[in-house]
Amino acid sequence: MKIEIDTKLSAYENAIRYFNIAKELKKKLEGMKNALTELDKKIEAERERLKKEAEILESQKRILVEKQWYERFNWSFTSTGKLVLIGRDEKQNEILVRNHLDQNDLFFHANIKGAATVILKDGKDSNIYEKLEVAQLAASYSRGWKESISYLDVYSVNKDQVTKSSMEGSLGTGGFLIIGEREWYKNTPLVLKIGLDKDRLMIVSEYYKRDLDKPILLSPGNKFSKGELAKRLSKYYNIHPDEFLMRLPAGSYTIRS
Repeated sequence: MKIEIDTKLSAYENAIRYFNIAKELKKKLEGMKNALTELDKKIEAERERLKKEAEILESQKRILVEKQWYERFNWSFTSTGKLVLIGRDEKQNEILVRNHLDQNDLFFHANIKGAATVILKDGKDSNIYEKLEVAQLAASYSRGWKESISYLDVYSVNKDQVTKSSMEGSLGTGGFLIIGEREWYKNTPLVLKIGLDKDRLMIVSEYYKRDLDKPILLSPGNKFSKGELAKRLSKYYNIHPDEFLMRLPAGSYTIRS
C-alpha cells in the first residue's frame, strides 16, 4: 500500500489527515451499503408486485369452455329459467327475429328509437312476473340507458305481429312493423342486477328471484363510465373487464347496492 506523506505537515498532522480520509471513506462505504440494501428492497418489492399482478391477470382470464349458441348475443334468464335473447346491434336484432323468434315466444321492445330486440323463449307460457323481468331487460338494453332515463314504457307481442313489410315496402335492417294489440308494461325502471351463479356472470332483471353470489344493482347515472365500471367489477368479481364491456348496455352507471 502506497502512502504519500506531506512534508509540510508533522507526523501527527499526517496521521490526522489520513484518519479523516479513512473516516470519510468509511462513511461513503456505509452509504453505499445502505443504498444497495434499499435497492435490494425495492427490487424485491417490485418482484412481488409483478408476481401479484401476474396472478391477478391469470385469474381474470376467461376459462375457455364451449360456448352456448346464445352467447353470440346478449342473453339473460328469468327466475323460472326461461332464456332471454337480446340483440347487441341492428344486425343482431334482425337475426333474432328472422332465425330465433318462434311461435311460442314473445317479442319485447322498449318504446324508444334505438332499443334492442328482446325475445323471451317460450314466452307464451310465462306469467306476469316473468314478463316484468323481461320488460325491465328490454328497457335497460335501450338508448334510454345512455340518455340516463329512469323509466320507459315497454310492450310485448307475438311472433305473427312482427313484420318487415309496411305501406312503403320492406323496412331496413333491424327495423320492424308491429301490428295488432300490444301488451304494455308502463313506467318500467331501468335497473340491472349482476352477480355470480356458480362462477358464471349473470346479468338479470332487478326482479330476478334466484340467489346470486355478490349481487349488485346498477342503474343509469353519471358516477362511472362503462370502462371505469368494468375495471371495478373486474376486481370485485375476478372476471376479465371485457366480459362487462361486452354484455352491459352503453352509457354511464350508478351502483345502487
